[in-house]
Amino acid sequence: MKAASILLLALCAIGTRGQDVVCPAPNVHCDCGDVIDGVVSCRDINEVPEQLPTNTVWLDLGQGVIGPVLLKIQMYRLNSLKITNLYLSDNKIEAIEDNAFDMMYLVVELDLSGNKIQALTDNTLVGLKSLKTLYLANNELKVLPSRIFENVPTLQYLDLENNKLTSIGREFTTLYDLGWLYLASNQISEIARESFSGLSALNHLSLFGNQLTLPESAWFRDIENNNGTAEIDRRIKTTTVYPNPWLCCSGTILYYQHLLTVSRTEKSYNQLNLVCSWPVALSGRLMASLSLEEMGAADCDDYTKVTTFPPLTTTTVVSLPPPESEGYVNFMGGMNDAGAFFLLIFFAVIGGLIVGGACYFHRNKRARVAVREFMMSVRVDKAKPHTNAESAPTRPYKQERTTYGANNESMGHHAADNEAVPTDLRISNKRFNHVVGESTDYSEDEVWNARQKRRPF
Repeated sequence: MKAASILLLALCAIGTRGQDVVCPAPNVHCDCGDVIDGVVSCRDINEVPEQLPTNTVWLDLGQGVIGPVLLKIQMYRLNSLKITNLYLSDNKIEAIEDNAFDMMYLVVELDLSGNKIQALTDNTLVGLKSLKTLYLANNELKVLPSRIFENVPTLQYLDLENNKLTSIGREFTTLYDLGWLYLASNQISEIARESFSGLSALNHLSLFGNQLTLPESAWFRDIENNNGTAEIDRRIKTTTVYPNPWLCCSGTILYYQHLLTVSRTEKSYNQLNLVCSWPVALSGRLMASLSLEEMGAADCDDYTKVTTFPPLTTTTVVSLPPPESEGYVNFMGGMNDAGAFFLLIFFAVIGGLIVGGACYFHRNKRARVAVREFMMSVRVDKAKPHTNAESAPTRPYKQERTTYGANNESMGHHAADNEAVPTDLRISNKRFNHVVGESTDYSEDEVWNARQKRRPF
């Protein structure tokens, strides 16, 4: 009887445990393979699933479409669970409803990275009393509410890299247990002197890839006391990547004097290797390698902010005088820049065609001959006495075979009928370099063509 009772209790326990490991509905892409250890992972979901295993403590809902707004009603579905690790990364979340986590007091790690969160409020983190690790990297945050972290006093690890933060105030001063703070790759140009005051546990601080210009020794006081690391400019061997545009001028002398007291240990390496970006004469040099006179030679007030980053070179811009100034001539008569540009292009094309044609004609003999033949044909057509072949005279002319001095008869007379040939139609055998037959007949057209060949071109 006792053995049967024990067996019955075991079967009930197994049945109950079997119910606990049931995953959500089939249309939800969840993996409950490690649910015995309390691990559940869901992908490609558009809302927080219901009916999760009751022993779930580690819940990964990343890479879904829970956004654009993370609602309180969705998070209430998890209130019956004892979740300690909650991952909501890459869910296209743009905003979080106030008090959405107010019942999740057991969560120690919350991942909201890789979303599109643009703003937080002082009540966003209410209820996360046990939170120790918070990931907010790769979002679009521009401002941090001044009291947002008062609700998470136990926070130890905070990642805010790759956002759009522009300034840091006293938002972190209540995080007494904070040991790791990541603020790199933002747009921070201003950090208050007391921004990190009171962070007695701070061991690591990253500030590279921002727009900081004037370092403060107070930022690193607690880190140095804890023998921690400050990544001001990230370096790979001897190359500085993601630098800040540090100014080496009179306003940096206090920090420069602080550098002289920093021990040359591996953890202070980043502070000792700040690279100057202004003034130009000191650009590229290590701040710690300068003399006090070099640091004080330039006034920080003379620095003009540049939009390019980092400012490695300066550019001199030469502008034309305005139209009303002396010596300015408006050749375009009021034409705008676009019209003047197209007009210039037009004249350039025409000029190029003319010059190119002239060069081609000058160098190409065949082209020159073709042009000359065309011009000759036009001139011949105008000068020829009969253009109609039907009306042209057909009476032949005879010319005896003769040479100079062969007889006393004129070369311009016909021997058969003693009729004179027109002077402009005479043919000289000698000039044509051949001997005409003793009794050769020439038509008028043949005589005309022969005469045209004698003309110099």
